[in-house]
Amino acid sequence: NAMPSTSNAGSNQTICTTTATLNANNPTVGTGAWSVISGGGIITATANPNSAVNSIPVGTNIFMWTISNGVCPASTSTVSVNVSAMPTIANAGINQTICASTTIFNANNPSIGNGTWSLVSGGGTVTSVNSYSSSVNSLPVGINIFKWTITNGTCPASTSTVSINVSAIPTTANAGANQTICSTTTTLNANNPSVGNGTWSLVSGGGTITSINSYSSSVTSLPVGINIFKWTITNGTCPASTSTVSIKVDAMPSISNAGPNQIHCAVSTTTLAANNPSVGTGAWSVISGGGIITATTNPNSAVTNLSVGTNIFMWTITNGTCPASTSTVSIN
Repeated sequence: NAMPSTSNAGSNQTICTTTATLNANNPTVGTGAWSVISGGGIITATANPNSAVNSIPVGTNIFMWTISNGVCPASTSTVSVNVSAMPTIANAGINQTICASTTIFNANNPSIGNGTWSLVSGGGTVTSVNSYSSSVNSLPVGINIFKWTITNGTCPASTSTVSINVSAIPTTANAGANQTICSTTTTLNANNPSVGNGTWSLVSGGGTITSINSYSSSVTSLPVGINIFKWTITNGTCPASTSTVSIKVDAMPSISNAGPNQIHCAVSTTTLAANNPSVGTGAWSVISGGGIITATTNPNSAVTNLSVGTNIFMWTITNGTCPASTSTVSIN
């Protein structure tokens, strides 16, 4: 008998399927036959050098191609068919909205295959590209997209993306200068935020804000007294910036009544008789003639050194920024 052809079982294969085609040499001398050495698989045509193999399990499977001829020693060689399992389906974790340049990913830990992070858009430095829970640093403000890719052998990769939305710190709030007014209406004067959105709210007192998101909103129906409003600027998940402003509303002063006119004969002293204001503060002043007012804020002040003739005195009641109320009395 002639020596059989030298066996060549073909190139090793790495696949992602349960079916493969073997690729041994076709012997010119002798007859070939396939056999399973380890692993598994069903050879559909054992004598065919290009036989199909079905039902190949995941892992390494060894097949032998044996060429024999009569009593001569057989020639053998083996081929490895490595079947990869489909990788775990990737899940990059829930999207995040943060107020920091650093965060931690929360992807799934693959049970099959290996994961790798990559930057899709935006920015950021992944500290451990193969860790499902890697930290990421140097994130810029805005939306940053990262991809979690799980691969295994020749199988198609599974991918998933996650969005890291980084909010900027809001503009520092400034509710504007405190106001003292004599009106039920005024205009607020906060700063217009360059980063974030502003909102007015009532802290104490009263008043109706006509446009709560406008830094220069008007406010109406202000009651008398001190009314506190807060200007809050927010942006995403960042801590809000707040500032307050006081709107003090003065009441209109009591209506002045300087008392009845007086006529005297050869006296230089008398007592004034104005009303005692319930709102505001009164003060006497000499308009014409003469006389010394002994207690200018006393509605019943004495007045001395009156001149002969007509002496006019004014009783003025004031309260904060409101217009004063005045009246006069004549001492003849």
